Parts: sequence; structure tokens; C-alpha cells
Amino acid sequence: MIKEHQPMIISLNELGSHTDMKSIQHVLLGYDIIKAESTNKHGGALVAIDKRIRCVPINLNQLNIAAAIITLNDSTYTITSIYSPSNTPLPLKTMSLLLTYSNYTILLGDFNANHIDWGCSTTNPKGAQLLKWINDNNLIIHNTNMSTSLRSSNTIDLIISNQQRDSIDCTLLSYTCSDHFSIFIEFSNILFQCKYEISIPKTYWNVFQAVLNTIHEHIDELYTNIHDEFSIFLQFQNLLHALKSRVTVWSIQNQLQSTLPPFIRILLKYKHYLQNRYRKTKLENDSLDLRLWSKINKQEILNYKARQWTSFLSKLASSNPKTFCNHVKLLNKKPQKGFSGITDDDNMNIYKTPASILSYFQQHFENRFASPNLDISNKTDIDANDLWQRLITVKNDNSIQEHIKYSDLTFTIQDLHSIIKSLANK
Repeated sequence: MIKEHQPMIISLNELGSHTDMKSIQHVLLGYDIIKAESTNKHGGALVAIDKRIRCVPINLNQLNIAAAIITLNDSTYTITSIYSPSNTPLPLKTMSLLLTYSNYTILLGDFNANHIDWGCSTTNPKGAQLLKWINDNNLIIHNTNMSTSLRSSNTIDLIISNQQRDSIDCTLLSYTCSDHFSIFIEFSNILFQCKYEISIPKTYWNVFQAVLNTIHEHIDELYTNIHDEFSIFLQFQNLLHALKSRVTVWSIQNQLQSTLPPFIRILLKYKHYLQNRYRKTKLENDSLDLRLWSKINKQEILNYKARQWTSFLSKLASSNPKTFCNHVKLLNKKPQKGFSGITDDDNMNIYKTPASILSYFQQHFENRFASPNLDISNKTDIDANDLWQRLITVKNDNSIQEHIKYSDLTFTIQDLHSIIKSLANK
């Protein structure tokens, strides 16, 4: 089913408590998997997202609900897979919380909620509650009148979102691997390019240098009357950044040039073939072929790297200054990692702007290093505070021991040493 339809996102319900993560990863290759445990042996929820899509899991700490935030075309979407057992109430509080994570929300799952409005023969209390919640939050059910169960004609697997009704097309698939039909969903207003497109920058440094040489006298005159060195630094930094942006041209490439030679790429491709064959057959001969081929690949890659390093050293030893400079500067390059934002301790919020990140860090460290609260109604707090005020004035261990001996608090000097050691940075 996955090979035929190649879905970008997969939502699964009722995996059961016996389905371990390793087995799921073997089946869903190329997907980031967010799994929520179940309240019973038949429950559980899972969201699998193609690794080409940037995603951030949402830590809800709640059973039967798996959620993540994805980014597509500079827009964020909250994807949630929910399983609600028939004998438990709907998690409306958590569902309402999920609506606040982004402007676009997609809820998928087995709600066990029947209502005549979406094609069920009867209405149960969960169906009435779900309909009210959907209307209150201006959401839409996209698969009405679609029988999703093999045991009845009811529609209990729902696709709910705040997208336009005409932008989503739902189709039942003819796979009967469980007591529910699989649903294939297409979003016409959410486009994803399957091909990798990389933006390659090219900066014209000769133009950059020429512009700086032209305006440097004016810059010196401008900063003569400014005495705030930090302000000068910030302004000059912004100038360099703006100038670099103006003399940089971006080109779109479908793929990056591989750093490995063709013969090693052929070896690796055949290794992947052996891996997939062994996953399917589990035969000892296939396992032996895979181990032998992996050793051959490893040795060939090591030999290739050794040849590259020898060639690099010979270029460094060149008597040509230009050849030497072009190769020695490669030693100073560091890999750059993209930064999009930070999450708080509970993964509940994402901070992207510099102001919000700085505010979060300030609040975090203020709370971390804040003075402990003194409860004047607690005798232990008062005794501990009085003892601390006396201890901060002593200069040796004997004086510390003397103060401890006359205190009502029962601890030894070894206790103090162990506590201080525990506060050291790990």
C-alpha cells in the first residue's frame, strides 16, 4: 500500500500494546515516527511523517494521541492522530489545545463517535459532543457519508480540519488488513515537491570589496561622533550583512553533487539492495552476503579517504602559493546547521523571533537562579535561614561544626559537602 500510493504522512490507530517501535521502523522506512501508547491492549496512535518534511513532535504526555507540527511552503500545520475508545470520553481539552499550535490543523483518527450528520445510522453521546466541538471551532469533516468500518455502515474514522471543503479529496482503499478501511487523503492546496531543491548561494566578493573600498571613508566620518562602541559594532555588522545580501545570487539545484566517486556509489546501492532483500527473506545466506558486502564497502571507503588525504597533503606541499592557499582554507571551514527556533521545556511552544527567544531565555534563567521562597510560618525554613546567615560569616570547618552543633536541624558537615558536590556542573 505504501509503495503504491507513496503517502507523505501516515496515521495509524489501534496498533495494540504488542507492536514495538522497532517493528514499526522496519516497515515505515524513510519516515519520522511519533507513537502514543494505548490505554488498553487494542489502542494506541501513530503519526509517520516523510523525512523530507521538517517536523517537530508535540509532547502531550497523553495516551492514544500522537501529534506533530510540520512545515510546508513556509506554513505550519498541526497533524494529529487520535484514537478514542468507545468506553472513554472524547479528549476535547487536548483537542482544543492542539488548535493553538498553528493556523492550520488536521485531525485524523477513530473517534468512535456516531452522528447522523456524517453518515451514521444513529447518534451517540460522543457524536453529539464532537459535533458541538467542531461547530464551535469552525472545523469541517471531509469524509462524511463514507463507511469506514467493515463491521457496520457507520463513519467512525474521521478527517477533520480547518481547510476548505473542496481542497481535500478522500478515497477509500480496497485493503482489508483490519476491520477498518484505509483512507487516502489528497490536499490540493498543500503542494510538496518530491524533488530536492537546494538553494546555492554565489557571492561576488570582488564586488563586495570594491563597494567597501568606496564607502569606507564615509563610514569613518559617520562613526566619528558616535562614542558607543557597541552601537558602532551593531551598525557595521548590519551593513556588512546587507552588502553581502546585495552581491549574492541564489541558484536552484535539484540535487547536490555527491562527494563520493561513482564506483563507491554503486557499491552502496548494491548494499541497500542486500539490506532490503534480507529484511524480506531473513535467510542466513542473505545475512552472510550483507555482512561481507558491508566489510568490502567499509574498506573501499577507508581506502578512498586515505587517497584523498594523501592528495590533499601533496597540494599543501606545493610550491605554488595559490595552490597552497586554495587548499589550506578548507581546514578552517565548519559545517553550518540551520536554526529555525527553540522549544520550551515541555515542547508546548516554539519561539522563532529573536525577541521571543531572548525573552524565554531571560525568564528561564531568572527562574533557575531565583532565591528560594522563605515560608515564615514554617519553623524548619526559619531555622535553616538563621543557620545559613551564621554559616556565611564563618571562615573554617571548625566554626561550621560549632554552629551546626547548636542548631535544631539534624545534619552533619559531610551532608553539606555532599550537597555542594551535587550542585556542580555535570
